[in-house]
Amino acid sequence: MTILLKIWIALFFSMLATVAYAENSRTWTPLGGDTGPAHSAGRKLASSPAGDFALVDISSTISTDFKFLGVATASNGKIVFAPSNADGVGVFDPTDNSFALVDISSTISTDWKFHGAATASNGKIIFAPLNADGVGVFDPTDNSFALVDISSTISTYEKFQGAATASNGKIIFAPRNADSVGVFDPTDNSFALVDISSTISTDFKFGRAATASNGKIVFAPGNADGVGVFDPTDNSFALVDISSTISTDGKFSGAATASNGKIIFAPYNADGVGVFDPTDSSFALVDISSTISTDFKFIGAATASNGKIIFAPYNADGVGVFQAVTSGTLSPTPSLLIVLLTTFVCALFL
Repeated sequence: MTILLKIWIALFFSMLATVAYAENSRTWTPLGGDTGPAHSAGRKLASSPAGDFALVDISSTISTDFKFLGVATASNGKIVFAPSNADGVGVFDPTDNSFALVDISSTISTDWKFHGAATASNGKIIFAPLNADGVGVFDPTDNSFALVDISSTISTYEKFQGAATASNGKIIFAPRNADSVGVFDPTDNSFALVDISSTISTDFKFGRAATASNGKIVFAPGNADGVGVFDPTDNSFALVDISSTISTDGKFSGAATASNGKIIFAPYNADGVGVFDPTDSSFALVDISSTISTDFKFIGAATASNGKIIFAPYNADGVGVFQAVTSGTLSPTPSLLIVLLTTFVCALFL
């Protein structure tokens, strides 16, 4: 066997070892729920990170059900909750755990008002209208609230579910029952609908949105059998078919951008975490059925400072913690280096 052939064989086995290492580095962890093997193919179950949990009581201020749907961080560091059945905007100060309810009942008091929140470049918090006939605009600097009427453009129930801030400053609403993508400009409070009915017109299309590193807005599929991809630079829309991987209804409800650029979808009825790569529109489903398989698992996803994706429990009895595979060059562990060296030496002496 020639030296060149031996080197090629060594490189081939090294590549296989590297791929196996990368595949094994994707982890899924439930906190507070049942535990078990993370994946039948060998993905490891990460240990639960140490930390404290506290429940800050707000029952003296508000105790109704279905209070809020959506959250955003204000420039002053306060956390703003989008009101659903609550007749006020929730404002939480994480520095002292204080909570305030800013009454908006004189402006709007219907149930299921908004679903989704995003921070605009001007510092205001924008609420995506669900049953409200207007876009909610909250100013955390003075706690003022305005409802920008959009009823002449759209007045259907369950319009949008999720909001994301585009690189051009506009706020993009993920369509739930609306047959269009909502586009709100916080600089002049203008609103427009981008029709997508020729591509998809089913109800409960998408559940939440996230901004990809390439500037596109990615919608997590609910009943849609594809991932929605909206380009705010030209208002183009594409539906990336994932029906060969998953076609159940109520797939995901929540989207977050991972540090590797991939968009992670929080499983609702899906028995796996959705992973979408906006660079090549590829999609993967990371099976978690051995850990949790109940329906209505999670609603909402956020990226933590340590890079892990956190899923907010809905019916799940635990917080979901997902670690996406790190992109770029892998940092080999000693065990991986041993594997690579062994395969190289063995190949040379074949």
